[in-house]
Amino acid sequence: MRTALRALAAALTICAAAGLMSCGQPNTADDGASHAPATPSNVNYTSDAKLNPYYADSLNVKMKRMAANPDIMKAILSDSVISTDELNELQRRVVGCYADFGLVYVDLGEGQSQIGTASGQPMGPDSTSKADAQCQDLNYQFNVLATTYYQSIRNPDHADLTPYIVQCLQEHGIVGQTYTADDYRRDQKTQTGPVFGKDAFDAQAHACQSDPLNNGSGKLPKEVQSSAR
Repeated sequence: MRTALRALAAALTICAAAGLMSCGQPNTADDGASHAPATPSNVNYTSDAKLNPYYADSLNVKMKRMAANPDIMKAILSDSVISTDELNELQRRVVGCYADFGLVYVDLGEGQSQIGTASGQPMGPDSTSKADAQCQDLNYQFNVLATTYYQSIRNPDHADLTPYIVQCLQEHGIVGQTYTADDYRRDQKTQTGPVFGKDAFDAQAHACQSDPLNNGSGKLPKEVQSSAR
């Protein structure tokens, strides 16, 4: 278990070392893009992601419903690897699609993006609706792929990180020491409680949820120790 934990921690470090921004930022729109003033930098992907069977199957199911970029998707699904060339090429296609409408698309990482005008002026509803009609499917496909990429980099074995999330929340005083992984799952389902309640959003809580090993102690949680006995 400790060996697996060290491997998972190393995978999490790759995300930071690769210069990937904003792992785990909250969604701001259904298609993964918020129509806000754009910033000038896109994430550059520098590490390939090998997909385990869970991620590969999940991506295969989602991508069967999407017709865009069959060349890239066929390559990814054939070898279960999201390569940097594939992801950066798909990013360029999304950027180019919005550029055709005079808009600047910025990939912020973790499947999140911003869209704005090159001048920084507010976008007109007409140009926005036309761009969305043409580029939305491509944008959604890229966001699904990028999200899967980050998940695979951070948690390559698709391990249950809930006990580590709870431990991180406890260490930062967001939940009490009696709060359990089952409590977390219940609150997540009902969207209530100290982490998921209506006014409960907290930057540190979000950090624990998106990267519990690097934002917490990374020690083996008591719940995991108990289940291993």
